[in-house]
Amino acid sequence: MKIIFDPKIGETRACLMFLYYLYHHDKKLERFKEYGIKPNVEFEKFINDLRQDVNLSEEKLKLYYGNEFGLAKIFLSDRELWEYKELDKCLKYIKQLDNHLLRLKLIKELISKTSKENNRAEVDEKVNNILESEQESLSLIKSLEYDSGLKWELFSFLQEPEKYRDEYISFMEELIPKFLKHYQAKEKVVDEFNKYIEKKNSTNDGKYFRNILRKFMRFDKYDEIYITTSYLDYYSIAFNVLESSVYVYIGIDYEEALAQYEGSEGDKLKKYINIFKNFSDITRFQILKLIAEDKDYSSKDIAEKLGISGATVSYHMNNLFSAELVSMNRKRGKNIYSINKDVMKEGIDFLIREFNLNDHTK
Repeated sequence: MKIIFDPKIGETRACLMFLYYLYHHDKKLERFKEYGIKPNVEFEKFINDLRQDVNLSEEKLKLYYGNEFGLAKIFLSDRELWEYKELDKCLKYIKQLDNHLLRLKLIKELISKTSKENNRAEVDEKVNNILESEQESLSLIKSLEYDSGLKWELFSFLQEPEKYRDEYISFMEELIPKFLKHYQAKEKVVDEFNKYIEKKNSTNDGKYFRNILRKFMRFDKYDEIYITTSYLDYYSIAFNVLESSVYVYIGIDYEEALAQYEGSEGDKLKKYINIFKNFSDITRFQILKLIAEDKDYSSKDIAEKLGISGATVSYHMNNLFSAELVSMNRKRGKNIYSINKDVMKEGIDFLIREFNLNDHTK
């Protein structure tokens, strides 16, 4: 297992992803408030000022950055981001994507959400079969649990992929300079945070990153872990798993948000309350119960078993990760989840202590 840290990737990713964060910010902020994390005044001002300066219709934001499926993810994967690194090189790469490559990338992304195949050769064969048949492509899109409007856009994308690519490049080239005007005012904060975690990691023989990763995954099961910082993930850590590689984005205020979430060492009440909040959500309870069967369930398996979308699974898994109730592991070529039984038992022991449940004399 190899850990690669590159702070420069953070700015490139921010330039390419800021519209996603603007679109989803309010919902994320609600979740943070639910878990007792206070909004940072400076960051919220940054978001509000950026919103006033950036104009893109709600319809376009939903199409390219929506909850169910955003077309923007087709153009550049995390792997490609880390390969090209610089903003100009990333945009150049997207511009040269032709109809065939764009169709290929879309079909692969859609199959990753529906197919249980883990063998790359079998997946590639399935992708090629679908690409060769318009009827197969239409059947794949029809099988997705998306609304009819999104399905139509996906089918239209397959007909004219370069049209969508050009539209994406057009509004990004217009809006990125506006974003940078606001982002560059935060460069000092970002640079200080980069130096802070580089120093913290180097003085602890790499344990800083390992301790962060240990909260949500068996990191030793992956070949490479790529880490950078993220001003836009201010309160949290974002991560994405592609086969045997993990891409991690550490928010600037993550440590402070985590401290608010867990409470002080002397007062763990907030931590336990947050655990019980997850128990009280029906969908999260069902997910936990399913994972507890120890049958190596992936996100796709959970979505299929519970009859919910992949986006819904991701939303609830983020909450369960935050409470450290689940962790992720790689097994037989797929990413699976397991229960953190120690955390569950800790919460149960807390209830027993607080309510004297061991005292049978009363």
